[in-house]
Amino acid sequence: YDALPAVLRRHGYATLSAHAFERGFWNRAVLHPRYGFERSLFQREIGTGEVIGWGLADGTFLQRMAPQIAQLEEPFFAFLITLGLHHPFDQFPSRHKVLSVGSLADTPLGNYIHAMHYLDGHLERFVTALEASGMLGRTVVALYGDHESGLDIDGNLRQLLRLGEWDPSLPLRMRRVPFFALLPGAVAGGEVATVGGHVDIAPTLLHLLGVPRPDTF
Repeated sequence: YDALPAVLRRHGYATLSAHAFERGFWNRAVLHPRYGFERSLFQREIGTGEVIGWGLADGTFLQRMAPQIAQLEEPFFAFLITLGLHHPFDQFPSRHKVLSVGSLADTPLGNYIHAMHYLDGHLERFVTALEASGMLGRTVVALYGDHESGLDIDGNLRQLLRLGEWDPSLPLRMRRVPFFALLPGAVAGGEVATVGGHVDIAPTLLHLLGVPRPDTF
């Protein structure tokens, strides 16, 4: 595969992937080297700890990855796959529920809000760790979701998002994922309204890094 890590390796980047789950899930232990990752860390390399959702809690995972990233030779490309925001959201631990969600308490949507708040806090700590190490000033940090939340588009969700009454276009309009890029020196800011998708992430990152994109992208 002429994937993003393979392209960056050709331009001198060290490449690392990490996923605190079974190495056979989606055949990642086989596929990731073929994508161009020199090293891949999975459950047995990252270790055990608090479980939230499908696997190792995102806070523990990001905390363990910060020193791993600090040891990489620059320039580097690190691809970290978190697990905590995957549906179903029916068993988020009560000890991490610090928000008041009112009537949404103990519902999948309420638990999703708690899970998002939990991840937000640990992402902040992760970025702060990058800043403390001096890397943030020369690093592009990108964050994206791989698919929609899996939440039912019920009255609670429509009210929270101010979507109004149900109509047949809602499932399609809700099929959206976030893509954020934090750039060194805040050289750009704001929201890009252009319609895009996952296929646009790699060429966008290559553009931000100043690396020519292959014709196949």
